[in-house]
Amino acid sequence: TGWMILVGGSLVAWYSKRQTGIAQSTTEAEYVAAGAAANEVIWWRRLCDDLGYEVGGPVTVWCDNRAASLLADHEARFDAAKHIQIRFHVLRQYQKQGLVNVQWRQSAKMWADVLTKNCTAKHFRSLVSKIMGGEV
Repeated sequence: TGWMILVGGSLVAWYSKRQTGIAQSTTEAEYVAAGAAANEVIWWRRLCDDLGYEVGGPVTVWCDNRAASLLADHEARFDAAKHIQIRFHVLRQYQKQGLVNVQWRQSAKMWADVLTKNCTAKHFRSLVSKIMGGEV
């Protein structure tokens, strides 16, 4: 699992850790990771609210697995996802409440991939430059 939280375009938090459970599919692994990111987003929303800054509308949570982003958006039962533990479906609840909006994004544009995946040096520099807001 790896995620990055940006507030006002600035990186304020990041996380990278091996998932404790064994995922039976890439969809499950990405869904669990998106849920972890959403939990952090909810914490940041509450912090901003406590400080008097209202967060208008849902916060976008990017996911590079189409099936995981669809799973977050649908209440229907998917036979391929029935093995996913109920506690991970909090992502779906956050989306239903309008707190987050899970969107698919190409893997090549996922900034958090520098935390979890092998990247070529060129791709790594490109992503880190975008994260840092300047050439690296």
